[in-house]
Amino acid sequence: MKFLACYSRFAASALLLSALVASAGELRTWTDATGQFTVEASMERLEGDRVILRRQSDDRLLELPLVRLSQADCNYVQTVRPDNPFLLPDEKFAASKSMVIVRLRMPTGDKVLTGLVVQRVDDRALVACRWLQMPSNEFDKYVISVHWRDGADLRNVPAQLVAPYGVIAQPPIFLVSAPADDLPPPLVLRQPNIAIPQAVKLLGFEFPEQAPEKVVRRLADGMLSADHANGQGFQIDENAAIHDALVLLPDGEPVGCFLSAWRHPEGRRNPATAMHLSALTTALNPTIVRAAVAPLEGDRKSITYGVVAYVADPLRQLRNPRLLLRFEEPWKHELPRLTPRPANGVWTAIPDAAAVELDPAIAPETLGPTAPAARLFAGTTVLGGRFSRANPGPIPRHECAVQVGYKNAAGVETFLPPQLAVYDVTSAPKVPNIPGLDMRPLDMARPIRVEGGWQITDDATRVDEDGNKPLDSPPFPDPVPGGNTEITACEAFNGTVGGRFACYSPDGAWLFILDNATTLRKYDATTMKEVAHVDLSAPCWDMTFSKAGLVVAACRIDRVWVLDPDKLTRRQEINVPGLGLVAGAPGSDIGVANGTQLHVVNFRTGKKIHSLSKYQQPPKIDDTTVWPIHEPFYSLRMTADGKHLLAFDKGLKRFRLEGENLIYEAKSKDLVPHGTVDHSMELSSDGSLVMVVPGWVFKRDKLETPYMATFESKAVAIDPVNGHLYSFGREGLLVLNERGSKIESIQSKHHSMNLLVVHPQGDRIVGWSINSKFAYFDLRKEPR
Repeated sequence: MKFLACYSRFAASALLLSALVASAGELRTWTDATGQFTVEASMERLEGDRVILRRQSDDRLLELPLVRLSQADCNYVQTVRPDNPFLLPDEKFAASKSMVIVRLRMPTGDKVLTGLVVQRVDDRALVACRWLQMPSNEFDKYVISVHWRDGADLRNVPAQLVAPYGVIAQPPIFLVSAPADDLPPPLVLRQPNIAIPQAVKLLGFEFPEQAPEKVVRRLADGMLSADHANGQGFQIDENAAIHDALVLLPDGEPVGCFLSAWRHPEGRRNPATAMHLSALTTALNPTIVRAAVAPLEGDRKSITYGVVAYVADPLRQLRNPRLLLRFEEPWKHELPRLTPRPANGVWTAIPDAAAVELDPAIAPETLGPTAPAARLFAGTTVLGGRFSRANPGPIPRHECAVQVGYKNAAGVETFLPPQLAVYDVTSAPKVPNIPGLDMRPLDMARPIRVEGGWQITDDATRVDEDGNKPLDSPPFPDPVPGGNTEITACEAFNGTVGGRFACYSPDGAWLFILDNATTLRKYDATTMKEVAHVDLSAPCWDMTFSKAGLVVAACRIDRVWVLDPDKLTRRQEINVPGLGLVAGAPGSDIGVANGTQLHVVNFRTGKKIHSLSKYQQPPKIDDTTVWPIHEPFYSLRMTADGKHLLAFDKGLKRFRLEGENLIYEAKSKDLVPHGTVDHSMELSSDGSLVMVVPGWVFKRDKLETPYMATFESKAVAIDPVNGHLYSFGREGLLVLNERGSKIESIQSKHHSMNLLVVHPQGDRIVGWSINSKFAYFDLRKEPR
């Protein structure tokens, strides 16, 4: 008996299949949707929304989309399509066969809605349902299912969201995709002629306690009273108690769906709104649901942008898509005029648009937070590309119109409505390092993030040839033999604190002193007797040694002189407006000169390489660091190897020199009040320690906190041999060890010292005061 029952079911199925094949094999004339083309063929089979025909003339198989066939042929195909065993047996309201229940299980709770099967794409069915206002960042947390009721049975069909960023319809809708074989046939989307007012039926479901298993069908009366203002819906005057329903004419012809009603502020109910079925047709067409643009790279001349367009294309109609882009010129406000829909409803290419070369590598994550999250749902096509244009300079918003052009199934060039895309510099969390995006003028210096800090020299800071023209200067004076003049005969000059009026040659053989700031004297460092001097005829406030020679800052005439230390003759002359300080190193030709700008200088060639303004105040380099060349510097020192520069304004700043480029690395906290200039600093011979007036010692590589605090002092120095710290204060000259403990105190007739210079071999110190003569301390014997 069991065998006979199975055989009976098999035989019944075979008969049904043979009847279908016999019907499908009928020879007939097929016509396309335009009515212009016909073919004699028989139907072999139906695969999703494509019909397979066998042409009579050559017995070849043809595969045609249903949308390419005439309505009569589509109706014929439906008659030979296998019946879905889950259809509702309601002949009068045949459209209700396409109604299903969509359930969204979300973190915030479940939502149960009426859905309509509206289209089949291959082996999937698309279901439309009312849009819910839900956070887009929770889309990936939804569990979506479609329920189909057949009598008392309820089938649960897993589904997935399609194009979730908001399909263009009024009101917006969700599109859900589920296996086509598990759902009823799609609703025929056509708009019958109606006369308003028009009596209608509202057919939907009631969900007691939001439980699909307790669903009840409901039918109510309504009246279409007027077209909705947006032209995509109707108003229904009756109290629409049924939501998410079909709107049907009395004969069962559907005219709308997805009701919504809003209560008036005064308490009465406003008329409900039903969407035209034609709006569903519009929603199934390709639509840009989101466009994003962001700068990727650039320089002062041009910027390359990444452009992404997210296109809802649930029916996969895009063929040969291309991106069109038009940037708005700053402050023109022309783009909004491109977005209103044309009177005939047919979009054309936006004027003055440029085609973007498609680049699949441009993904949402490439654009960072400007682009939507990289969740590519079914039915969403992502088009990405690159576009370059001239750098518009420091503007806060980069706006463009993005449009997609493609060829439809008939090969006709079609354009989607343009969408505005904006990149807001002021609110972007990550701004690429492109001139203009930091809101500074294009010709202003801007930092570049490099290893260990920020490179603050670039092409805009490079000095051109006009800035290095030779100066029209009088002949440099000849040196004069010095005789036996002792160091104690030199007078000081009220110059800039932080400058050097004395320095030893790197080998320690010679001591150079600026006497009264206008006479450069050269002493034998062993005998402390003068061997030569030269009258500079100009006040000089600072000097240092470079590999190129002895560098002297003639501040009153804005000249940097590079001298031959042996002959005291001039090798180079450099014009530096507002000159104050210079810094160099015996191991390098590259140094700095500080005037109205900070200049990176090649002392050997006599050329200024870069000029950095300290008076312009561009935005911060980052969240914690301001532009380092803002405050005037009161002291400059360079390590002996020429690799680091230490500068003092209100606090310490550390720079690194890489070739001709200056890199800002770190700063200390403010150590002195603004405007206080009675301070200076000195470095240890290896540059690892920095000693600062009035009394701190820092490690060069850790400026955040002082390494130690010393006695309050007016002048400081570090012994290059034994590492002793020297501090001149109220107690005279204090000698401290590397831990800051006092070794000895040396009294001096000089009440104040503003500069201490230590011999390269240690234990010998030259001191200088604004209001006194030079003093010499020899710690190997009694001070003199």
